[in-house]
Amino acid sequence: SAAVVHRGRPVAGVLFAPALDELFTAAAGGAALKNGAPIRATDPDAARPTRIAAPEDMAHGIDRHMVGGVQRISHVPSLAYRLAMVADGRIDATLVKRNAHDWDLAAADLILEQAGGALVTLDGAALSYNRPAVSHETLAAAGLSRLSGLVEASRHLAGH
Repeated sequence: SAAVVHRGRPVAGVLFAPALDELFTAAAGGAALKNGAPIRATDPDAARPTRIAAPEDMAHGIDRHMVGGVQRISHVPSLAYRLAMVADGRIDATLVKRNAHDWDLAAADLILEQAGGALVTLDGAALSYNRPAVSHETLAAAGLSRLSGLVEASRHLAGH
């Protein structure tokens, strides 16, 4: 995972999962691509629960707040790859525990943004990179049409 950051935001990003032969790329203002094909984050679907990748302690209680409930997806150990899975629609959302670092987030953040999603704080704010502190608080990621519901449902995680 690698990104070029300008004025606090990623402008180019690449993520490669060699064991799966999956290459994700994005540039600000362009499309998000997986192996050269455009990808999109999912829109809400009332016919099924939100597929979310999150640790059990974080996912607990969110289903009470999400329309249609949630289906917890098994642990995905790579944070950047989990965000890319939201970008390509394999999962609908993910939660990120506090203390994730810039280098784990920036490329996947841009890929998700260009795929119609976002990675935000539980206050709904976009992340800023290359600050003196390189770690972040608890985060939420999903397609834009699903994000506000996820953020609202997740606020109990940080005592909001």
